[in-house]
Amino acid sequence: MNLVEVLVAALVFAIAGGSSLRVWGGSAASSQSAQLQEQWLLQIDADLQRSEGTLRHAAAARGPLESCDAAVAFMQQAVVGEARANPQVGLPAAVARQVLPQRLQLDDTPVAVLVLRYGLTKPGAGPRLQRERLLAPQAYGLCGASTDLAQQPVPGVTP
Repeated sequence: MNLVEVLVAALVFAIAGGSSLRVWGGSAASSQSAQLQEQWLLQIDADLQRSEGTLRHAAAARGPLESCDAAVAFMQQAVVGEARANPQVGLPAAVARQVLPQRLQLDDTPVAVLVLRYGLTKPGAGPRLQRERLLAPQAYGLCGASTDLAQQPVPGVTP
């Protein structure tokens, strides 16, 4: 084996080793990113459960309100107040949470709901992943029987 063959073999070995390290590093970074995203999703689920528990307790203490719009405003205050009262159980900085009142059309009837929207953001970019939950005041007994969602049929579902 002459010197040229040894140099070519060393060069091929170095290129293969460098490429392998880059692939391994990218795979490790991707795996770590997926684990971090899974942890964030678990924290979002925990925050949703805390918010729903807060609403159940607040609704039990308050009782029905005069209108569904007032009930949604009450729900929004309860959820936002709970987050301010317990900042130690907050969400990581990469998770943005919005608590929004909204009106939906359900069978040509406007229905007031509270929207909890979570967005996972990448630094320097917009939201990557979004999760949202619609909370109806009727489900918590905060709204009168004017728009009873439990009695309305769901399209595509037979009783």
